[in-house]
Amino acid sequence: MSGKRLSAGIVSCALSSVCLSSGPASGQTFNWIGGPSGDWTQVGGWDNGLPDGPTDDVFIDATALGVAVDLDSDRTVRDVNIGDTDILDIEAARTLTVHGSIVNDGQINLQGVVGLNAQITVQSTDTVLGGDGLTTTLDSGNNRVEAGFNGAKLTIGADHTFSGSGFLGGGTNLGIVNNGLILADNPNNGLTINPGGLGNAEGAADFINNGTIRNTSEQDLLLTGGLYRNNGTIENLDLTGSSNIVLTDIILDNTLGAIDTGFGGGNVILDDNTELRGGTLDGFFSTLGTTGFPSPNAVSTNVVIADVTLTGGVSSALNINSQSEVTLEGGFNLPAASHRIIVNAPPNAPQTRVAIDNVTLSGLGSMDLFDEGALLVNPVPGTPTSLTIEDDFLIDGIRGGIGDNDNLGVINRGTIQARNPFPSGPTAFTIDLGTGANVDGQTDLLNEGTLQVVGDARMVIANTQIDNTLGVIDGGNGTVILDDNSELRGGTLDGFFSTLGTTGFPSPNAVSTNVVIADVTLTGGLSSALNINSQSEVTLEGGFNLPSASHRIIVNAPPDSSETRVAIDNVTLSGLGSMDLFDEGALLVNVNPAVATSLTIEEGFLVDGIRGGIGDNDNLGVINRGTIQARNPFPETSLTFTFNPGLGGNIDGTTDVVNEGTLRSIDVSEMVLLNATVRNDGVIEARDGGTVTFGSNTALTNRSGGLLFGGTYIGHGGAVDLGGAAFTTLGSTTEVVIGADGDVTAGGLSLGASLTSSAGTLRILDGADAEPGNDFTNAGLLELGVGSDYGIVAGSVDFTQTAAGTLLLQLGGTGNEVHGQIAMSGDVSLAGTLELLLADGYVPTLGDTLAVITGDTVTGTFDALVQPIDMPAGLAFDVNVFPALVELQVIAAGIAGDYNNSGQVEQADLDFVLQNWGVDTSGNNIPSGWTNDLPDGLIDQAELDGVLLNWGDTGTPPDLRGFAVPEPTLALPLLLAGLLKRRRA
Repeated sequence: MSGKRLSAGIVSCALSSVCLSSGPASGQTFNWIGGPSGDWTQVGGWDNGLPDGPTDDVFIDATALGVAVDLDSDRTVRDVNIGDTDILDIEAARTLTVHGSIVNDGQINLQGVVGLNAQITVQSTDTVLGGDGLTTTLDSGNNRVEAGFNGAKLTIGADHTFSGSGFLGGGTNLGIVNNGLILADNPNNGLTINPGGLGNAEGAADFINNGTIRNTSEQDLLLTGGLYRNNGTIENLDLTGSSNIVLTDIILDNTLGAIDTGFGGGNVILDDNTELRGGTLDGFFSTLGTTGFPSPNAVSTNVVIADVTLTGGVSSALNINSQSEVTLEGGFNLPAASHRIIVNAPPNAPQTRVAIDNVTLSGLGSMDLFDEGALLVNPVPGTPTSLTIEDDFLIDGIRGGIGDNDNLGVINRGTIQARNPFPSGPTAFTIDLGTGANVDGQTDLLNEGTLQVVGDARMVIANTQIDNTLGVIDGGNGTVILDDNSELRGGTLDGFFSTLGTTGFPSPNAVSTNVVIADVTLTGGLSSALNINSQSEVTLEGGFNLPSASHRIIVNAPPDSSETRVAIDNVTLSGLGSMDLFDEGALLVNVNPAVATSLTIEEGFLVDGIRGGIGDNDNLGVINRGTIQARNPFPETSLTFTFNPGLGGNIDGTTDVVNEGTLRSIDVSEMVLLNATVRNDGVIEARDGGTVTFGSNTALTNRSGGLLFGGTYIGHGGAVDLGGAAFTTLGSTTEVVIGADGDVTAGGLSLGASLTSSAGTLRILDGADAEPGNDFTNAGLLELGVGSDYGIVAGSVDFTQTAAGTLLLQLGGTGNEVHGQIAMSGDVSLAGTLELLLADGYVPTLGDTLAVITGDTVTGTFDALVQPIDMPAGLAFDVNVFPALVELQVIAAGIAGDYNNSGQVEQADLDFVLQNWGVDTSGNNIPSGWTNDLPDGLIDQAELDGVLLNWGDTGTPPDLRGFAVPEPTLALPLLLAGLLKRRRA
């Protein structure tokens, strides 16, 4: 026994830098000799009197079955040594004050009861509670281990277990180092660890856990009071799920440690003035809230959580309850998809504002924001801070939001999601970061991942500059709403994007102001659209690519509401989509009227104007390679689409509108061009009752002396009014088409009435007429359609077609109203080409005649005749020119060498050649009867070869009276000889 005592004394001093905190360095040793049980103060219980002094060492160590000693009065000792099977019971209302250390290989029981404490007081700067025994506080909350003075310290040895209930530390500034096991296992009373806050454990720390702190009871384990450093494990293994580990008024440095709530259903509660930093968290972690513990109205305030990793079970979560005041700092790693940070704010309850201080969220987990008040905010709004969401991490927003216009910068490489699990109605998730360019001096939200809406939820973005260049924003079946002071730049947009308007959310009178959208591509679903609602103030910048015909930019301005003026700042619209301008107030205008800017519409893109317009006389230059269309879906009323870019020479210093595509008006609508110099290299079209009007201060460029140059002008069931002076000439690159009930006018007059010369294309189709008021010369293409009395009809004016001209006639039959024709009271002069086109199912038959040109006089003939490509086999049209008439006749198709068109190459054709040898046929000096293969100069060897080389098609040999057919070079003298011989006969 003495050997063991020596060992205990050595251990005691070895674990303590100061063996005794007071009294002389040497003291007395007291061994229990009072039998297997008894009171500490019983007479004869000790071998050296009654121990009760700061230098007394106590040994309770039996050699047999052990002893149990009751501390029945307050006592003071230096070291306490308890043997393997021995027990020290500290009774209620009794205190054992220890100036040295305790080596407990048996058991110490603190037996406090209600109102009466059982207590160990540490009166040393380095007391060790060692040995492989158990120190327990039994079934009472009135058991305490406390400091006897500020600066006292207790170390629990690696093999020792401290268990039970009551108070460890008691807030008395007792520094605690746990190298063993602290076990809260009392089912009726919890254990509170409260070292106090003077940093007595080590350095600034009040409590250092190198071992295990475990709760298996049905009561809470409370950690409070001071700075904790956990290098080991803190765990809740209560399988009933009724208990928690509660942290309050504590800074817990968990960098090298782990906190584990097990699988019992309990959790770790982070209460007021708590900081949890670093390490791993396994299980459910929670702050108190309006529905929380310990009362329905309790909330956690001033809670900080930093640099933690969730791990372990599928239920591992950090739950921030309603109204809790929580700050997140540093890195949060949630490796599994089942790991979550949950922010709760029940409907109609005050907000839960989670402060974000340079936070990074990583892993496969999620942060779930429930309800309107679940907000992530800047802890110091005047100072920018950041939230980074790494690849694969999800922020799941069920209402709530990120930011409160408070300089919170966000870098998203994962997913930020607005989701609606409530089918009864849409919900809103808000991103409102403040316009402080909080990420890089230019951006508030750098999205390199995905912003998405699930279900019919809404994502509202306000006071935020988004760089989406490398990201995707997916509206799903819901809506992304761009609200006040928002900027969205780059990347792809999939789904429905909207600004607030008079019919918008959240109230009928809400509008979005100061919204900028730049350089985006719409993609994905058929409903992908950018909807700019009534009265919103929106600026578009850069490129907008809408690859599908179903993709749209919609500008709404309901009737009788204020304008929706969409500012344009050097915008290009491309793809197969459309920009739809609804109602009078839907205007595209210059973002800064003092400085010219441009709108470019690329090939395939449609600007669909249902009222509204482009420009407000404001230096907006337009390049159109697609289609700008005025359309009227309301047949009961007439609508006007206004094109008013201003006379600033906004494209190249001289031109305001360059049209290389189509300007179109349809469906009884009117497109009016005002205050613009227009260069038309494309199509200007009016059809189905539509009108295109060039109004005041509007001119066509490349126009000299009335020259209409470039592009196509189509009046087809509508009117194109070019305005300005009367045009006299169509340039070579110009095409004008006038269809049924359509007209193209210039200077208030019909184009036909003012036109004197055309080097381009003039098409008069579908029963339309043109009535030139002046002599008219066709040096281009003139196409006359079927279905009208006349294609061109006029009074005493002349019609001339030059050698460069082509007359294209559509032939639908032989009657006056079923083929294109010219009827003039003046003179007609012909040259150039006549081209024929069959229409309306007309099939010519042999002998058909069609009167196509009438005039006072008809002179000349066509230089070339182009037959219809679908002419019946064996038939051809022949042109007969009479003094006042040009007639087409259907004849048998000619054979080379058959000059009289008899259907065979015969003697008569040879006679024609010989009789008219050397005749100059230029100037239409064609011999009578010569109707096929018209010569193009002298009648000479070429015509003779045509007869000789095709002779015999009918099987009848030439009448050469015994002469062999000579080589072509000898043909003339031999044929002349044969002719003379025939005459003698």
